Amino acid sequence: MKNSTLKNITWITSISFLVLVPLSYFLFFNQNELSKNPESWAQFGDFFGGILNPIISLINLIILTYLSIRLVKDENNRNKWTLQELARPYGDFSFTKEHYRLTISVKNCGLGPMIIKNIQIIKNDEIHNDFEEIISQTHLPKNIRIHVYKISTHSIISKENSASLLRIEGENTTETIDFFKEIYPRLSSYTIKLEYEDMYKRKMETLNEKVFFE
Repeated sequence: MKNSTLKNITWITSISFLVLVPLSYFLFFNQNELSKNPESWAQFGDFFGGILNPIISLINLIILTYLSIRLVKDENNRNKWTLQELARPYGDFSFTKEHYRLTISVKNCGLGPMIIKNIQIIKNDEIHNDFEEIISQTHLPKNIRIHVYKISTHSIISKENSASLLRIEGENTTETIDFFKEIYPRLSSYTIKLEYEDMYKRKMETLNEKVFFE
């Protein structure tokens, strides 16, 4: 119930009783005539107060009860909203390369857990759910170690933690150097799109960033 509706009902009810109580007294006890006897007016005052006071007290009790419940509900909603905002995750991509190591990762910079729902690696009409197929298109030296992140039912990143979407490590060999020279421009032609939610299943802003190695 809105406050304006409650206000209107209260005024209408109060005015109705203020009219009906005196009217009923004169209709049933005074034959529609105004008395000049002070005792009659005293009796009318007792009648008027005896009926209206309990009614007004009851109305006040109902209003106070409603307002108390409304205040508690508003406060609970405010606390719930505050908790949800405090538990909001924030994802950020990181692209790093060293001499014989390459890492593409996503970090949760927010305060709440980051629940990953979908990952797409896109280049024009080419779409992949992870980097495995992209890497497999390149000749892999024997000493190369590859880790590819795949979505599961427990794809959650807690606050201030990160997950490697792709990690490639190798040794100082000519074959490794040639591999990295080839893989850097290949990966840089893709864009990563990552969709995630917070712990309340609210969809957060989609991360959408082109792969870029400095």
